Amino acid sequence: MSCFQLPLQIIKKLQSAIANFWWSNKQNSRGLHWIAWDKICLPLDKGGLGFRDLRLFNLALLAKQLWRLIQFPESLLARVLKGRYYRNAFPLDVEKSNNPSFGWRSMLAAKDLLKTGLRRSIGNGENTYVWKDSWLPTEPPRAPIDCGFVHNPLLRVSQLLDPVTKEWNLDKLTEMMDVEDIECILTIKASRMNRPDGFCWSFTKSGLYSVKSGYQLAVQMKDLLDPLHNLQPSVDAIKAKIWSLKTSRKIKHFIWQSVAGCLPVRDRLVNRHCGQDRICPRCGIEDETINHLLFECPSAVQTWAMSDITQPPGVFPCKALFPNFDYLLWRATEADVMPLDIIQLAIAETDAWQVAQVVSEALDTQPTATTNPIAQTTVIYPRCQVDASWIYNNAYFGGGLVLDLAEDVCTTGSFANPQVLTPLHAEFRVLIWAMTMVTQLGYYSMVFESDCLQLVKLIEEDDEWPSLASEFEEFHSIRLSFTLFSLSFVPRTLNFRADALAKEARTRAFVFSHVNTFTATGIVLATNPNGID
Repeated sequence: MSCFQLPLQIIKKLQSAIANFWWSNKQNSRGLHWIAWDKICLPLDKGGLGFRDLRLFNLALLAKQLWRLIQFPESLLARVLKGRYYRNAFPLDVEKSNNPSFGWRSMLAAKDLLKTGLRRSIGNGENTYVWKDSWLPTEPPRAPIDCGFVHNPLLRVSQLLDPVTKEWNLDKLTEMMDVEDIECILTIKASRMNRPDGFCWSFTKSGLYSVKSGYQLAVQMKDLLDPLHNLQPSVDAIKAKIWSLKTSRKIKHFIWQSVAGCLPVRDRLVNRHCGQDRICPRCGIEDETINHLLFECPSAVQTWAMSDITQPPGVFPCKALFPNFDYLLWRATEADVMPLDIIQLAIAETDAWQVAQVVSEALDTQPTATTNPIAQTTVIYPRCQVDASWIYNNAYFGGGLVLDLAEDVCTTGSFANPQVLTPLHAEFRVLIWAMTMVTQLGYYSMVFESDCLQLVKLIEEDDEWPSLASEFEEFHSIRLSFTLFSLSFVPRTLNFRADALAKEARTRAFVFSHVNTFTATGIVLATNPNGID
């Protein structure tokens, strides 16, 4: 599936085999398919059961191959395909080929999927067209919207940058583009070292394509092709909330079946031409619907009345006990079980689930080597603690540093810059700023500490992150100035001083950078919430 596009007939046969296995309860039996397979293939948060749509998953796998051609143009496969199919073009711009192989035609089937989420990563801006290429960090990425004036279709992004500082030319941006697009552009950091433009994937933090994100995008694109899907009444939101209930998995699945109408009650069986009697076998009065079975049948009403839940049926609180009642009520239809027995079984199931959670929490909270409080309080001088403050839709983000030179000697600093894409971008920018400030103060051997574990792992592993290409470029350049450099993780409780400085800097709402040798007010307030002594 990762190399060739499966024919639609084969995909239908595979999905039919999976569906038959899912719905059947006997060998060599199809069973009753209570709900359409495409609805079951929806994610859990959209009301489905999370089964994969094989056709869309096939496309997501094939898009991975196209991504590799773009990321590794010098690989043997990329050079062979380039010489055969796109000698003087970009692989995603190829429309037709002369006598293409089945493998190449399979890759091109995923072209639209990859193009939807592919974004130009701005380096020097010389290879990116302003009005043609998708380079704005939106979801999905797109080109800017002009203000209605006549523009140059061949304008490149490099012409919007200051040739010396490599910062955005606000006068040109204001003249040609919409205000929202300008705010979006200002979050992009161009290369100061003439790095060429690249590509990144918009639906992952790293900017690297993943099959998971590609499949999720394919599902979204499929929904957009069906405009009536979102206009029809739906209980998908209710089905999605079921999986957050604090109870066992089988109870959740049973409730999902109840809401989705997948229980084989007599009313549903008659509608599927299985029998002719709709009357409830327990009470013999009304039709046996799902609602009647669980809430309206006299035996169900008696069970609810004998329970500790005093609210009327249909408005129960979200506890683990009432789904157990539902499940055991269903089991009681197959045997002569009294309401009191149902209650006792429900309580027993709930107690067993709660005991399992206590054991699980005890295992999760066992101390590990990485959370040793003794190791965390060991201080190596000089050290520099850094932190960022980022809030979605804020115009600015803030940063703070605390440079401990000795036990009672420290230097503090803070700065604010225009908003960036994610908190990780902000943390990385603050680290780069702190490294620059430390070298300007004359310190070239430094231990940095941050409460952003993702940033620490990112620096340690030195993985490729196209979405942070400019930050990595600047980081490696400044790091060469240090004779000794390390970055380690500290919890927020031990980094409260830099955190207070970062928050205070963000609230100033203007661009600045300042380092001093005095105790900042934010640090005092962080250590003494009642004010300054």
